[in-house]
Amino acid sequence: MGTESTASVIAYLRSLAPEFFAARMRGASETEILRLERVAGLRMSDGHREFLRAAGKTPARVLNPFLKDRDFCIETLVTEYEHLRREGASLPPGIVYFSSSEITGSNIFLRHGPDSSDDPEIGDIAPETGQFIPLDAGHFESYLRWHAFHFRMNQLDHELHVRPLWNADKERWEGNPDKCREILESQGFQRLFIVGGNSECFDHEGVAVALYHDGAMAMAGDDPDALMRRAEVMASETRLVIEPVPHLGRLRAPRE
Repeated sequence: MGTESTASVIAYLRSLAPEFFAARMRGASETEILRLERVAGLRMSDGHREFLRAAGKTPARVLNPFLKDRDFCIETLVTEYEHLRREGASLPPGIVYFSSSEITGSNIFLRHGPDSSDDPEIGDIAPETGQFIPLDAGHFESYLRWHAFHFRMNQLDHELHVRPLWNADKERWEGNPDKCREILESQGFQRLFIVGGNSECFDHEGVAVALYHDGAMAMAGDDPDALMRRAEVMASETRLVIEPVPHLGRLRAPRE
């Protein structure tokens, strides 16, 4: 966890669209990071610091669809802390701002562990109780991996959702993620990332697959016929339902 693993996610992301990220992603200096830490009253985790070194001066929304509509610029975060001070409020111990969004009117926070190398939890704060509410990704680096892989999926022309059947008698989805993983690996797919306990990310020969904990999948590729053949193999062996995703429902990433 920490600097090295966060750097590897950023390197993977940049490899997907080098020109796009070189033109848009702006990193913060050590001086700027120290300024944010002084305002927050807490040293950021190694992983958060590495992210700020890569993207801490990036204007809001210019990296869409990666971390869609989020603002993690240090100047914005400093402003959030100043607003708290004026209101006579503060964040709970160990919690810092990660990003804000004027569009959604929401903030995302990190809850740091006792050691700077710990991967912080990522989530929101309940306004009524001040309780920290983790996001589905659970931790910061899982969150980055998830969004980096979905940037990859959004570069591809076509997407399918492949979902398990609903068993009305047992009131559950009849998914089999172990069987799906076995089939993917037999087809040559390589697992790139694990995102908490919720999903696994695979890639092979221009097809990207997110396998979820319930046995559902999102599959994306440029060749619709090849993509459908892949999905049909999965469906025939695991009783899955194939649903194309409309083009209008996808926020596309740039292709280079």
